[in-house]
Amino acid sequence: MISFTKPTNLNGFELRQELNAAGILISDEPTSVKTTADNLIWLDIVESDAKAAEAIVAAHNGTI
Repeated sequence: MISFTKPTNLNGFELRQELNAAGILISDEPTSVKTTADNLIWLDIVESDAKAAEAIVAAHNGTI
């Protein structure tokens, strides 16, 4: 699991779709995206995808 700053409007389902569309493999299971009280999200992705995922997480604006 790799941590990132939690987006203001987080939607785990949409974020997983965005990551998969960019070629970053993440499970469709809700537990593949975890939030913590310290304003972080943890993604169950491989370390080599961290840099690419960082940009996607930063641009994420969950709508549902």
